[in-house]
Amino acid sequence: MGRGDNQVQALQPGLPIPDDDIATLLPPPPMRAAFPTTVCGLMCHMSSSVLWDARWMVCFHCGWATLLAAAHIVGGWNDLDEFGTNAFREVGVALSLLLVHRVTLAYNHFWEARGYVSGLQIGCRQLVRSVCMATSGGPEHQELLALLRESISRRALLVFTAQRLLLEQAGKQETVEVLAPFLELELGKQSPQVVEPQAVLAWISEDVRTLLCLELLPHMLAGPSFQAIGMIDESLSRTSKMLAEFPIPYHHMLHLALLIFGLLLPLPFVTEYRWFVAMPTACSALFLYSLEYLSRRLYRAYGRDSVQEGVPLFCMAAMGAALETDCRRIRGTVGKSSTLPVG
Repeated sequence: MGRGDNQVQALQPGLPIPDDDIATLLPPPPMRAAFPTTVCGLMCHMSSSVLWDARWMVCFHCGWATLLAAAHIVGGWNDLDEFGTNAFREVGVALSLLLVHRVTLAYNHFWEARGYVSGLQIGCRQLVRSVCMATSGGPEHQELLALLRESISRRALLVFTAQRLLLEQAGKQETVEVLAPFLELELGKQSPQVVEPQAVLAWISEDVRTLLCLELLPHMLAGPSFQAIGMIDESLSRTSKMLAEFPIPYHHMLHLALLIFGLLLPLPFVTEYRWFVAMPTACSALFLYSLEYLSRRLYRAYGRDSVQEGVPLFCMAAMGAALETDCRRIRGTVGKSSTLPVG
């Protein structure tokens, strides 16, 4: 038995070498409903609407406005005539600064978080490409090369998938279902249900080191592979950093300003609008609280905050499926045609 055969058995005992047309390990990405294009369709599409999140606060302010109207009309409370518009205008200026600032930060945070996930996807694909292009060996090493290329490709996909599930805070059942094919190949039947992306990245580094030790990866061509590993490590750290919550004091101050503004808003208009004062109060509260809930949802860029379907803000599952297809194509084409000299 040659050196390559011993290395294959040491790496994956009893595991057959898969071909280029292996079954997909990832489940298909969830189907997303067709996005409505008409104004009426957009307003009625409540599965991802922040309007539904603001319903209870709107009901509270409508009840407060109706109570003031009843106190004025039924109870004869005429002191409301003394309230001017200056009070809620001053609060409105401070509220607008806080609210616009938070929405701007949340929007920038969302696109930054999405860019880091794309960087993780690109790093995994670049790693597979660099390893498949740079490795080569004689006929006695072809089985080992096929195994290591497939192992690095699978583990790169596992890094992306495990990090995606951590970012989306997927439930235990979904995590087990998605990671089961990976972990069964890696660790056998009795595999853990949780896997750390950094641990899988260490496995990949060990695979690359094995290629270097066996002189199947020339040292002068190993740089892109280690650069891709560094890029993946950096992307993992950056995506994890984006899970930080918005500062709690800022969040409390903004909610306090919204509450005070909503309480002051109907006071100057009760004598004029009477029972209909709840209508402008409801519209103002709906708009302001919807902006606040929008900023909260955008700041949780990886979360599943959709009201009905639990669909993420952007589909990382589709990105993982595309990465799986790319890795399989790279391994099936570049890996077979690599004729680089050894040493």
